[in-house]
Amino acid sequence: MRLLLLFPIYLYWHIWPSALKKRQCLFKESCSHYIWRVTSELGFSAGCKALVDRYYNCRPGYRVTMNDKGEFQIRLVTGAVVSEQEIADAVIKPYLGLKDLAR
Repeated sequence: MRLLLLFPIYLYWHIWPSALKKRQCLFKESCSHYIWRVTSELGFSAGCKALVDRYYNCRPGYRVTMNDKGEFQIRLVTGAVVSEQEIADAVIKPYLGLKDLAR
């Protein structure tokens, strides 16, 4: 059953042209790598849940905020909160200058 998720990801990685794979993900770990890891470690069911989770959470409309500890976080459209350690560098980079101003 795992192959139902892993094989399409494998094909995507090896057949899909690199020029068409724009890295615009909100998360440091890309969706395909995240789903591959979860499926490999925890099985088909967990991989399906990871796929659905990323599908619903990786959407425009997120809001970058700063928590009480001075760390950035993203509040997603679904209400989920993503910590600074999980946010992709390309997303967090424009806000890093604001961190110094907040101190």
